[in-house]
Amino acid sequence: REAGRSYFVETLGCQMNVADSEIVGAVLEGAGYVRAEEIDSSDVVFVNTCAIRENAEDKALQRLQTLRKHRGPDQQIGVLGCMAERMKERLLHNGLVNVVAGPDAYRDLPNL
Repeated sequence: REAGRSYFVETLGCQMNVADSEIVGAVLEGAGYVRAEEIDSSDVVFVNTCAIRENAEDKALQRLQTLRKHRGPDQQIGVLGCMAERMKERLLHNGLVNVVAGPDAYRDLPNL
């Protein structure tokens, strides 16, 4: 990956996702990424999701659709978390996101 690429992580759901988002940030920064202050100025947007709470999946899907509609021309969108694992094929097949990674794949994010 190019040094200095920027990322933004939006966390939806449980406390575990907050901790996971911090891990994702550390992994990306270790690979040369820089945390963006604003979602619009990032090269990669990750939405860290939770599928446990009621309506969480619907809320996450709506957010991903909004991001896809408003993303910059070179901006990538990724989805993380338990929902990502469960809905991987659907999310990738319909072009909603570029990257899908469950908790076991966070360390590989710079390579995805």
